[in-house]
Amino acid sequence: MFSFLINFTQMASVVGEVMGVFGTSQAIAEIFLHESKINTTGGDMVTAATQEDGSITLEDIEFTYPTK
Repeated sequence: MFSFLINFTQMASVVGEVMGVFGTSQAIAEIFLHESKINTTGGDMVTAATQEDGSITLEDIEFTYPTK
């Protein structure tokens, strides 16, 4: 009877670990499936000439912060 309780305790520990792995994998999947709310389309393509120069020009930059 005592050995049955030890086995049950070990099994409960394993099940707890497996559930933790499922929770972690769900969090990782949410990160990979996240679609950004920031528009990253548009702008000029990077060319070899601009890479050689190394300069960056920022024009008409606007920042907005969400309200609580």
